[in-house]
Amino acid sequence: MSSSSKRHVTAVLIGFLLGMAGEGCSTPRPYTGGQGGYDAGIGGGPASTGGRGGSGVSPQGSGGTPADAATPDAPSSSGGSSQDGAVGGSPVNGSGTGGSEGSGGLTGSGGTSATGGHGGGAGAGMSSGSGGTSGQAGAGGGSPGTGGTSPGTGGTRGSGGLIGSGGMVGSGGLSGSGGTTACQSGGACQPSNPCQKGTYSCATGTQQCVPSGNQPATVACGAAPSCTGSTKHLQQMCDGNGACAPQVTQACPANEACSGTDCACNAPNQLCNGACVNTQTDPKYCGGCGIGCGDQLVCSAGLCTCGGNTPNGALCWRPGQVRGSCWQGSCVLPALGKDCNTAADCVPGGCSAPGGFCLGTIEISGEVSCSANDGATITCDVSEGCTSGFNSQVYCGTTAAVGDITCDGPNDCPANNDCCAEPGGQHCLAQPQPGVIGSGCAAFDTNPNGPQASVVCDPLNPIASCPPNKRCVTTFGGALAYAFGCQ
Repeated sequence: MSSSSKRHVTAVLIGFLLGMAGEGCSTPRPYTGGQGGYDAGIGGGPASTGGRGGSGVSPQGSGGTPADAATPDAPSSSGGSSQDGAVGGSPVNGSGTGGSEGSGGLTGSGGTSATGGHGGGAGAGMSSGSGGTSGQAGAGGGSPGTGGTSPGTGGTRGSGGLIGSGGMVGSGGLSGSGGTTACQSGGACQPSNPCQKGTYSCATGTQQCVPSGNQPATVACGAAPSCTGSTKHLQQMCDGNGACAPQVTQACPANEACSGTDCACNAPNQLCNGACVNTQTDPKYCGGCGIGCGDQLVCSAGLCTCGGNTPNGALCWRPGQVRGSCWQGSCVLPALGKDCNTAADCVPGGCSAPGGFCLGTIEISGEVSCSANDGATITCDVSEGCTSGFNSQVYCGTTAAVGDITCDGPNDCPANNDCCAEPGGQHCLAQPQPGVIGSGCAAFDTNPNGPQASVVCDPLNPIASCPPNKRCVTTFGGALAYAFGCQ
């Protein structure tokens, strides 16, 4: 054997021994399975060492598959599957198949090869949904594996990339966008102008509310209702032409004023028969509903009283609802009315004394006074006389019919006459005995059993106006002094 042949045999033998030492005579090197890809967003989940990761029910991808221990030089990681996503490929000749993306999602990258093996290439990834892109290629990758099966709908997560032994980490799959919402047009909407109608439009590519008509004049807009002083501001309303009409103002009804946002009948006013009236000044409702002052009186401070045009003697009301008589525009106590304090409280004639009664024309010669039970009073000339009645029925007589009363005291009669009260009224009667007070009235008593006559005396001269040993006494009936007699 030549030296060259020996050298060849020796080389073969050494190569064989080295081969046995590397494969046949030692225990096969176990291969560690690829781990799941790291989460990128919500990517693939990790698998247990040496085992297969579970398929993701949640958005995580499945873990890697361990390499076959019998063929350590051909380890490849299987791509994880996504929820409702594509199924990962199986290992083929050391190349990992890439996981396919979900609808709208991105594929995970393929794992790289283990030491001595072929690198797992990037999954080709089928587009789906709104169109995801394939994952990035792993470092040192070889031929890409076949893509996944049909993608799931609805934009699910891409499967995670897997690690080959000694390889690099694949990026996690990214979530899909889920698709965009289509612009919807045609529905009713409200533009910024409250007096216009609107419809949704997609003319610009995005949904917008565009005017499509005008609101009716019954739609509110602008300023809200308010009330100031005695002026009411109404709610602003649309004008029917797409604009907000000017705010309308209204004056509050008579005697009403603002209360809140509306007009109201406030005290001292009062609602009477649907109208707000001032019961302090309204002659139809003076002091309250149902109290009228008639045509001759005015209402002042809630009382029917006398005005400049009110005739003297007209009935009126004094404070405390005391009946009085008008005289020269003032409401005073009538003739013979009681409870006066000064002459200013009475019709002309004065007051008998503080807390006394009004004298009327008792002290005035040639005039007589008559008063009704309700306070009305009248003054007449003695030639006419006056007649007293009820419910304001007082009046002067006429030439055809002289009144019942022609004297109201001795001052109204001529000398040597008595003013006598007899059944027919009060009249002057001559004294049979001149200067003897009461003799004229006595002459009337011709029938001892018939009507009697009495002297009408002067209350301010209680002794001088009566017969000897008698005194003038006043008799009251209600609010009036109705008789002055000598007793």
